[in-house]
Amino acid sequence: MPYSTFLTLTYLSHIRPTSELLSGYTDASPARPRGVATLKINYKGKFYKTDFYIVNHETSVIVGLPTCIELNLIKRIDYISSGMPSNNDVSALLTEFADIFSGTGEFPGEHHITIDPAVQPVIHARVPLRLPYSPSLSSFSIKWSRTAFSSVATNRPTG
Repeated sequence: MPYSTFLTLTYLSHIRPTSELLSGYTDASPARPRGVATLKINYKGKFYKTDFYIVNHETSVIVGLPTCIELNLIKRIDYISSGMPSNNDVSALLTEFADIFSGTGEFPGEHHITIDPAVQPVIHARVPLRLPYSPSLSSFSIKWSRTAFSSVATNRPTG
């Protein structure tokens, strides 16, 4: 945290000396911070005591890895399953992010879209799709979407 930002806080904390050097992912040499201050941060209605390194130059305020883990901002994943998520996983996501997944996908009220007649329409070129030969896909159909660049290959019965 820059010292100038630290000075703007309502409740100042004592800055303790530190012998650690801070380094980043740049070619800059490691820098000695001014010190360490323990500050209370409020996240989702709970207060957490967190150490911040106070530096003399202007930079972004960074929350460290231990604090990110304590606040559940990031989560370690030890494995990835290629299967479909279970109904419990889907239900948990729908519950946790209900504000995103609720409604009909429409904006409330009435809206009007105006098209500028002076703008030249754009027609996007077709994108060729090359599929490797597979006996299971010897007979297939491709469904194209006019609104997206996605395609779906589906098996269809022969005959």
